[in-house]
Amino acid sequence: MSVQRQVEMNVDYADCEVYVDSDDYDLVRRLLAVDGLDAETQDSIGSIEISIAHNDYESGGEGFLGWPIVVECTANRAATPQSVVSAVQSILNALSKARIRALPSCYFEDELDC
Repeated sequence: MSVQRQVEMNVDYADCEVYVDSDDYDLVRRLLAVDGLDAETQDSIGSIEISIAHNDYESGGEGFLGWPIVVECTANRAATPQSVVSAVQSILNALSKARIRALPSCYFEDELDC
C-alpha cells in the first residue's frame, strides 16, 4: 500500500465526536477516568486525545446532536485505525455500562458497537 493511500485511509480515523445524553458532566468525567479536568482540558484514552465539553448546540430536543455533553476524540500521530476504534469503543462501553446513552459521529461508526 502506498504512503499516500495510508494517509488517506487514516484521515477517516482522525477524529470522532461522541454525543452523550447526560447533563451530569462530573459523572461522565469520572466514568471516563479523567477526574480533575475542566471542560477545556484534554486527556488520553489509548491512542486518542479526548476533551469532554458541554455541547454548544444543546437543544434538549429529541435528536442526539442536541444532547448536553460531547466527548471530542482526536487520534494521536501514532494511532492506527484499529487503536482509534478500540479507544472510542471503550468510551461507548463505559457510558453504556452506566446506562447513559451515547452515539458517535464519525466516519467509522459502522465499526463501533453502539
